[in-house]
Amino acid sequence: DKGAKRGLREELKLDAKKWENLEEFFTDPGGLEQKYQLFVASDLVQVMKLNEHPSNDVEELRVKNFS
Repeated sequence: DKGAKRGLREELKLDAKKWENLEEFFTDPGGLEQKYQLFVASDLVQVMKLNEHPSNDVEELRVKNFS
């Protein structure tokens, strides 16, 4: 949960007012014990413009709303 929120903020400069945990799963149930969580973030709020990032190595990402 914290990692998803941090990733959304750091990578896309967005915060979400609502989070829904859709699923938890293992990619290799017989081998690895790494659990993944799939979230849906909604009611997004931009916290910083992408081009305001202090790094010179910035990728432009586009976010689309699905309904």
